[in-house]
Amino acid sequence: MNSQHDGGRPASAAGSPAAGVDSGGVAGVGALADLAGTADIGSTQGARRPLLLGIDGRSGAGKTSVAARLAEALAAGGADVELFHLEDLYPGWHGLAAGIEAYVRDVLTPLRAGDTARWRTWDWTTDSPGAERETRPAAVVLCEGVGAGVPAVRGLLDACLTIEAPAELRKERALARDGETYRPFWDVWAAQEETLPAAADRPGVDLTLDARDPAAPELALSWARRALTTAARR
Repeated sequence: MNSQHDGGRPASAAGSPAAGVDSGGVAGVGALADLAGTADIGSTQGARRPLLLGIDGRSGAGKTSVAARLAEALAAGGADVELFHLEDLYPGWHGLAAGIEAYVRDVLTPLRAGDTARWRTWDWTTDSPGAERETRPAAVVLCEGVGAGVPAVRGLLDACLTIEAPAELRKERALARDGETYRPFWDVWAAQEETLPAAADRPGVDLTLDARDPAAPELALSWARRALTTAARR
């Protein structure tokens, strides 16, 4: 997978062909910053625990792009935001299931309790455990990656969005992002993704987006608005 977010693999640039819901992103930072103000996100700062939002989807669907733009916009609107990437946690190309277990145990469970999450990265270059990292219980924590909203975690999330795209398009994007380092492992990773329930079979998924849908950015905004408004009333 690609190089460092804060952990082991390189982050694709937001808006790159591999990143997802159109290179224009989620309606722009300005619009989302306005959304943050409208939702009175500042009131979540005093919450006892963070608002936990999951952004799920298979490789190449556009999760990272959406999550990065939401995080940037919410921060511009005055929110205290943390962005967590599951790909920094998976223990290698065969580690999807183990990564999701660690996500529940080491990330979501402490954050849900209002505590700092401490977790170990995976160094995709050396194919070995990497450094220990922390994720603060900020007012809003966005968790993005394959498996971010599977049924096992839904009781720990406040809201979940899933992004879908055809396999051919996802593969094109993922290989454009990660190049030859991903090509030998595409089928290996895809087979693990196949073991996860489809979005339609996941209780508690609030919204499923088609990455090709021109309305996807506005739908993502609406999803964020509902989640932030609910948090402000909590």
